[in-house]
Amino acid sequence: MRRQEWRPKMKDTDNGDAGGGDASSPPSPLPSSMPRIEELSPPSKTTVMIKNIPNQLRRDFLLDFLDSYCDTYSLEYDFLYVPMDFRTKNNLGYAFVNFTTGGAALRFMQILQNYRWSTVKTDEGSFLSKKICNITWARIQGKEALVERFQNSRFACDDLDFLPVMLDPPRNGSDLTSAPLHILGRLNKRAFSKSC
Repeated sequence: MRRQEWRPKMKDTDNGDAGGGDASSPPSPLPSSMPRIEELSPPSKTTVMIKNIPNQLRRDFLLDFLDSYCDTYSLEYDFLYVPMDFRTKNNLGYAFVNFTTGGAALRFMQILQNYRWSTVKTDEGSFLSKKICNITWARIQGKEALVERFQNSRFACDDLDFLPVMLDPPRNGSDLTSAPLHILGRLNKRAFSKSC
């Protein structure tokens, strides 16, 4: 008997491209034939690396993007880092997210693996991206290890929006007022001005 694997159904865009549709809307819910996350043995890993992110996206967009999925699928996350190119002010194409449970991280991976960004709407306008999301386990695992790694780091930039953030309490997409951003690391403006 051949094992079936669920893949998220991608929406068709108005231009006839078989992409993922609007990047601001979550994909359709999991089919009932797929085992529930709770039925799978939960992994001990909680931190994922999201690869192939459109380079124009900033941390605020990804916070909103994660919030929409967490609200829809009842997930919580407590850390986000979007590495940036400090000169171009574009991201490097990947981000790190820590979820509060291994089951939540696994569910997020299942939902967004092979997600097509397609039309992306930001505050600066919209653009078309052909990137396809790839999600893997991060090398550094867990909120404590991530905080330890970044809390004393110095970043050669002049913008706090480029630094990693810890969320305490965790964000779940439904009550954004209760999850302030705790910035990790420090700006090293002197190193930034020398490198420009």
